[in-house]
Amino acid sequence: LVYLGTRHLPAADKLEEFSFVIVSDTHLGRNDNEAAEKQWKQAVAEIATAPGEFVLHLGDVVDSAREAQYPIYAETRKALKKPIYEIPGNHDAPELFEKHVRTPIDTVFDHGGVRFVLFNNAHRDSHNGFITGKQIEWLEVKCREAADKDLKLVVCCHVPAHKNTNPDRGWYVMPADGQTDFYKVLDKFAERVLVCLHGHFHN
Repeated sequence: LVYLGTRHLPAADKLEEFSFVIVSDTHLGRNDNEAAEKQWKQAVAEIATAPGEFVLHLGDVVDSAREAQYPIYAETRKALKKPIYEIPGNHDAPELFEKHVRTPIDTVFDHGGVRFVLFNNAHRDSHNGFITGKQIEWLEVKCREAADKDLKLVVCCHVPAHKNTNPDRGWYVMPADGQTDFYKVLDKFAERVLVCLHGHFHN
């Protein structure tokens, strides 16, 4: 899944315009064939020549934690010739993600007056999402740092943390699994949060 569209965010009106690309759920190795690998290579070729200063990959880099697929993914992404920032999905084993993609998993980077906050809320044994108390504390610290620097915020995770109401029904972070505390943090910085981005849905 690759997104190359345009959206106007009123809260970002005072920022200098910049563009980036969103990728998610590449699922390399799915069904034990090369179809997803070929799609990823095609996507990389298109992204390399498309507008966009960097790329976000919102999880499920490989399918079912197939370790042999991570080197294929990593080698292919070199052709992007622009930075890419990934987070794991429920198909990515965290220890393999750290070995082949990036450590630490939860991270931030600043670009064009915006802090991008990326964190892992996926578990291998569930399609739903989970945000730990430690992650909530980390998220608030990173948001506070952004506020001190007068940065806007974009929050990225694999599993959506929405309220699971129509038309956005499906797997999500339940209130008892971190959603309530997640929204409490976002509410504290509501004037800075531009958007929350997620992958996971690709039917």
